[in-house]
Amino acid sequence: MKVKTKNGEFELDQTWIDRKKQYMIENNLKIDVDLEIRQANEWQIDNGLKTKKGFYRFLTTWLNRAERGPYNATNRKSTEKSTHDDGADLSAIFKRK
Repeated sequence: MKVKTKNGEFELDQTWIDRKKQYMIENNLKIDVDLEIRQANEWQIDNGLKTKKGFYRFLTTWLNRAERGPYNATNRKSTEKSTHDDGADLSAIFKRK
């Protein structure tokens, strides 16, 4: 699979991709590695191109986040309150205007 960086295009190492896919299978994670790679590549093109070495690190982080699933504070139920360690209600800070 080809990806673009500020130094041009390069082919991702297929062994690296296969290792990531095998990890997902062994850990029963339903992550489409090829799709995530394409999405990560599009994101990094739009948000600052990476070097070849930096892209592998970026992609590993991207896949780790995909494993954990999306976190979006605005998707919390409106009845759920966010509190700090001291018990202060912080839910008003996280509400969108």
